[in-house]
Amino acid sequence: MRLKAHLICPRGRCLVSTLNDLARKEVFFMGWGIDSSSPLTNEVSCIKDSTINGNPILWVVRYYNVNDPSKNLTKSEAQALSNAGLGIIANWENGYPTSTSYFTNAQGQADGLEAFSYAADTIGQPGYTPVYFSVDYNAYTSADKTAILDYFTGVAQGYEQYKTNQASQGLPVTEYYIGVYGEYEVLSGCNDVGAATYFWQAYSPGYENSTTQFASDNLWQKSSEYLLCTVYVDNDEGFGNPGSWTI
Repeated sequence: MRLKAHLICPRGRCLVSTLNDLARKEVFFMGWGIDSSSPLTNEVSCIKDSTINGNPILWVVRYYNVNDPSKNLTKSEAQALSNAGLGIIANWENGYPTSTSYFTNAQGQADGLEAFSYAADTIGQPGYTPVYFSVDYNAYTSADKTAILDYFTGVAQGYEQYKTNQASQGLPVTEYYIGVYGEYEVLSGCNDVGAATYFWQAYSPGYENSTTQFASDNLWQKSSEYLLCTVYVDNDEGFGNPGSWTI
């Protein structure tokens, strides 16, 4: 039987997907979710029973990194979330991306290679979904912007190295998108030069344009950390396709 094709459009950038792909990925669109650096396997039932401003929680943002594996999404956690019908969004935050000194081309290459390798080989993250990369400070000077764009050039190079490595080892080469987490000025700068495809706006009181929504937001963090169930989380609102998936 020939399957009909549908379009998945992250802010106007469309991909063809079959009905089988949609059923497997269970892509969630507009709605609310949470982000947390804590494992959520034991919180699944509680999260499913919880709401944000009366809205169901549709997806969770979880972390990839090598600096502190205890906060990483694991394969078993991803399966538990998926089995419960919760979408997953991946964010790379390794160490402390909290000042200009972190953001170099070499660091971007290392982060890109590690992030996409982990997504493909450890988690089995479906293709044509993003990994967001954190810029976790008020980056508003010209020096900040230059460093961050140099870093994201490195992330793209690391992504290409990931694909080369997969092919050379005879492993599947899963295609992914690059996303960015940060305040308004960071998202704007990355968008202007095409450094990222997905955009997650930070909750950033006191930062530049902190109360202005970035026009191409896929996600907007709406709260500071609070206790939900037995873990600390932030609330996030999704617009269009936030980049969620299941396995």
